[in-house]
Amino acid sequence: MNRYQWLEELHRMHYQTLMRLARYRLRHSAASVDDAEDIVQQAFLLAAEKDIREYDEPLKWLMKTVSNLCMNRATKQYRTRQKQQRLIRQRMDSSPVRSIYAVDMQNDAMQEQEMRMLIEQTLTPEEWELLQRYITRSASIEELAAERGMTPVALRVQMHRLRKKLKKEYYDL
Repeated sequence: MNRYQWLEELHRMHYQTLMRLARYRLRHSAASVDDAEDIVQQAFLLAAEKDIREYDEPLKWLMKTVSNLCMNRATKQYRTRQKQQRLIRQRMDSSPVRSIYAVDMQNDAMQEQEMRMLIEQTLTPEEWELLQRYITRSASIEELAAERGMTPVALRVQMHRLRKKLKKEYYDL
C-alpha cells in the first residue's frame, strides 16, 4: 500500500474521532464546525508532508496535532478579540461622547471610507462615476441611459458587468 492509500485509509478510519476532538477543543472559542473541519484537514496535510507511517501510533500523532492546531486557533482568536477591545477602549477614551455607539459609528465610517477607496481603485473613472450616479443620486436606468446615449438594456448589461467585476474582486468582503 503506497503512502497516499495508507493516509486515505487512516482518514477514513479516524476522521470522525478527530472531528469530535476538534469540536471539543474549540467549544469555548468563537470557532465553528467549519473551523474544526479545516483543522482536521490541516492535520492530515501535515501528516502527508511528514509521512507519519513510521510512527508506532499515528492516531496519537494526529490527535496531538489536532489539539495543538485547535489551541493555536483559539489563542489567535483570543488575541484578536483582545486587540479589538483595546482599540474600542482607546476610541472610547478619545471620543468626546464616550459611548460604544459613537465608537461603532466611527468604525462604520472608517470601513465605508476604506471600501469606497478599494472600489474606486478597482473601477475605471467612467465606471466609478456611473456607479455613483446610479447608487448615491438615485438616477434611474432610463435616465442614465438617455444621458449616455444608449439603450436601457445596454446600460443594464454594463451595470451587470460592473457588479460582476466588483463581486469577483471583493467576494470575501
